[in-house]
Amino acid sequence: LRNAASLLFGGSTCFIPNLYFYRHLFLKAQPKSARSALNSFYFAEVFKIGLTTLMFGVGFQLGWLFPALVFVGYVLVQFLFWVATVG
Repeated sequence: LRNAASLLFGGSTCFIPNLYFYRHLFLKAQPKSARSALNSFYFAEVFKIGLTTLMFGVGFQLGWLFPALVFVGYVLVQFLFWVATVG
């Protein structure tokens, strides 16, 4: 059960920030200028990185998760994102 929870948490650590990034960029109102679009992109990216860092920090503070499996779950979901964009 701890293995599955660690993998799920690692996958969520990759998926949730990327979901925010997608929603912020593509489902929000369209920007009025190129500068506005670039600022929106930078804000979403910085927030995504911060949220990922925060989630990893919380995950490692929880004593019942295996850090190696958290990383494996993160890498697996990231790899699935890359494969999905190729196909």
